Amino acid sequence: MRLPDFLRHRRREEDLDAEIRFHLEQQVDDLRRQGLSEQEARRRARREFGGVELAKEECRDERPLRWLADLVRDLRYAARGFLRSPGFTLVAVLTLALGVGANTGMFTLVRRVLLQTLPVSRPERLVELSCINTNEPDKVGCRFSYPALRLYEGAPALSSFFGFVTLNDLNVVHDGNSGLASAMLAGGDIYATLGVTPALGRLFNRSDDDPAAAPAAVLSYGFWQRRFGGDPAIVGSTLRLNTRAVTVIGITPPAFRGITVGSSPDITMPLGSAAEAFYGQGSLQNSGNQWLRVLGRLADGVSLSQAQAGLEPVFAGAVDDLIASLPPPVAVRAREYFQGVRFLLRPASGGGASEFQRDLDGPLRVLMGAVGVVLLLACVNLASMLLARTTDRRREVGVRLSLGASRLRLARQFLAESLLLSLAGVSLGLASAGWVARAVLTMASGDAPLDAIDLTPDGPTLLFTAGVAVLATVLMALGPLWRITRTDPLPAVRGGTEAGPSTTLSRALAPLQAALAVILLIGAGLFVRTFESFRQVDLGFLSADVVTFQVRPGLAGYDGPRAAAYFRELRERLLTLPNVAAATYSSEPMGGLSSTTLVNTPGLEAAPVMEHTTGRNRVAEDFVRTNGLRLLAGRDFAPGDAESASRAAIVNESFARHFLGTVDVVGREIAFNPNERPYTIVGLTADARDRGPKNPAERVIYTPFAEQSAGSASFAVRAQGSETALLSAVAETVKQLDPTVPVWNLATLDARLSAELRRERMLAVLGTLFGGLALLLVALGFYGLIAQAAARRTKEMGIRLAVGAGRWSVLWIFVRQGLWLTGIGLAAGLAAGAFLTRFVSSRLHGVTPFDPVAFGVAAGALLLVALVAVCLPALRALRADPLVSLRSE
Repeated sequence: MRLPDFLRHRRREEDLDAEIRFHLEQQVDDLRRQGLSEQEARRRARREFGGVELAKEECRDERPLRWLADLVRDLRYAARGFLRSPGFTLVAVLTLALGVGANTGMFTLVRRVLLQTLPVSRPERLVELSCINTNEPDKVGCRFSYPALRLYEGAPALSSFFGFVTLNDLNVVHDGNSGLASAMLAGGDIYATLGVTPALGRLFNRSDDDPAAAPAAVLSYGFWQRRFGGDPAIVGSTLRLNTRAVTVIGITPPAFRGITVGSSPDITMPLGSAAEAFYGQGSLQNSGNQWLRVLGRLADGVSLSQAQAGLEPVFAGAVDDLIASLPPPVAVRAREYFQGVRFLLRPASGGGASEFQRDLDGPLRVLMGAVGVVLLLACVNLASMLLARTTDRRREVGVRLSLGASRLRLARQFLAESLLLSLAGVSLGLASAGWVARAVLTMASGDAPLDAIDLTPDGPTLLFTAGVAVLATVLMALGPLWRITRTDPLPAVRGGTEAGPSTTLSRALAPLQAALAVILLIGAGLFVRTFESFRQVDLGFLSADVVTFQVRPGLAGYDGPRAAAYFRELRERLLTLPNVAAATYSSEPMGGLSSTTLVNTPGLEAAPVMEHTTGRNRVAEDFVRTNGLRLLAGRDFAPGDAESASRAAIVNESFARHFLGTVDVVGREIAFNPNERPYTIVGLTADARDRGPKNPAERVIYTPFAEQSAGSASFAVRAQGSETALLSAVAETVKQLDPTVPVWNLATLDARLSAELRRERMLAVLGTLFGGLALLLVALGFYGLIAQAAARRTKEMGIRLAVGAGRWSVLWIFVRQGLWLTGIGLAAGLAAGAFLTRFVSSRLHGVTPFDPVAFGVAAGALLLVALVAVCLPALRALRADPLVSLRSE
């Protein structure tokens, strides 16, 4: 039988009826010819022919696609049954959709962020030149200077390589229209190394990378579509990037979104010809400027370990060159520092090491485990609901068994019902998976562009969803299948309500639901407590009523003296704004310090190199007052401190105690190395979290903002009043002074610091959401269990009430049953939670994995929800008239 014939079901059934009638009529005619009457002939013909329906079934059994016909019939029967119970169907489908949508969405994120390979030629051959720094274990990878890259040329381990660096947003002007775009500088071999072909035009090469080459740029496919509407005429046209004119030479293919996860540069320019214009004069010659990351391709026949061994001497040579360029006192400490740095060649099939990827690695794995528990809980809940539904249909099952239906045939019917529910729930879940993934990505991405991650469902995602559908179908069908194998037809046909295997299984599933919910609630409590712990930390400075932003006049053509004058002028203008109390600028923002330097102090010569490190920020006048640091002694920076002749410095308590052994340091001198003029300490501040709320306070020195550090600056403005009005006024002031100077990260300091906690906030919010969903599923499960028990014991309740038992005593029977099952699940959940929480201890702060508050709240929430879920159906049953209850069966 061909499939088109199968689809013509009605026509085939009509043909079968006609064929059966034909054979029956032929037999009747034969009997009439033997002398029997019409009535007697038909009676004998039917008896000799046998059951018509049985004959039809035998004919259907011979069809090749009978199993498919049975499946369709079972699905149609299941659909009619579900339509007769719309409430049950809606709850079941939504429950499964929530579990499937969350799992598919999280799987999409995990795959795209943690497991995706670059859409390039032979990505498994890509490697990143990096290192392991035992001095600073939290530091990811390392950077290289441009001169150091030249040392790797000709290395037999690599067939090609390139250095790259990302830039802050640039102002892009075309045909009089301007807008911001992200950018990247990369070596000319980038596209040859990756094996990327253009979607339009050409991609740059080594000749474009020459410092004397004409300025060129390659646009990403997404940026080309968004900004220029896919106009092919853009290739060959000129764009103005800040103050530099570049020619667009090509468009990258649609699938290529950059070489680091979470970063999708709109514009890529050759490193050699654009570095000094966008990264500062001398950036290509300074061997001490470690600013480039490096990706390469292994030469054919070279393994990763062979390449590692071959490139280690090159790395050692680059370190020697760097140390040789430093003053002797600094060189000694630098050599000691680099003894803790080891070269590492890292596989880069997914691109270069990404801060975005590293930050999301742990949270995504935790959330993937959480949504897996939610899905398991949803399936257990649905299995319990379907089991209760099967119990209500025990008379139907008994009748069908009595009429000859096999248990295997009934099992197929119930499997079809689970399959139909699974298909509906999975379809709805798959439709919502994209929304789930994008919502989680929005919470976690921070400043990363959302289009840098492709969330389009692909083959592996659909395969994962199909696997989830199969798992859900099997888990949901377990309860009904268990019931079918244990059903005795005779009591079932009589309609008895005695307890049986289904009751035992339902009672076994209830504690499992409670245990799973407790695990999720404990995790949610720990993450909420961690987030609150970070929010409550003493920053050591006042973040309220402060607006921050960054400007980089160097990208607009300002040299050192002009940029310094620009900063002073901008600060004066900001001070004239209404309600502004103070303003300052610095090389790095408060709460965002990243630089570290070495201090050569008498008495610490023999100490390890890390004992000589300190954070350093170059700041302008009024820095302490504007940022709300606590000044313990001395004074703030004054206007004259920025002059080159001044060597004033402010240190914090940790710096003073560590390097000078006392906090009485005002007036004392400190030098970074013996060959330079010392700084005179003019002020002492209390310790602050200069590197942000997630990093502890450490030793820091503040020195004057000099011209040589004037390429960019971070401004802070303290003011009262409307934040929206202040942000608008600040943006307008910067624009009025010079509209060509790019400004970015304009926001309140509170908002910027809060953004640093976005991963902790995400875990707290989603953990609470999943915990709440788990409680809802537990409530539904316990409600259904007690409702089923109350229905089964209706006559017993009627008798108890009729002989004088109080309603509360009868209610206690069900409450006791519910609390007993809850207690079993609670004990199991607490034990499992105590074991599992140690796996998330690295994500916690200010709270232990066995935090009594988190465990107590989880236990209390479960007990409360379970108690309500148990009492509601029991109370409804007890409101019935005892006489009606006695007549119920």
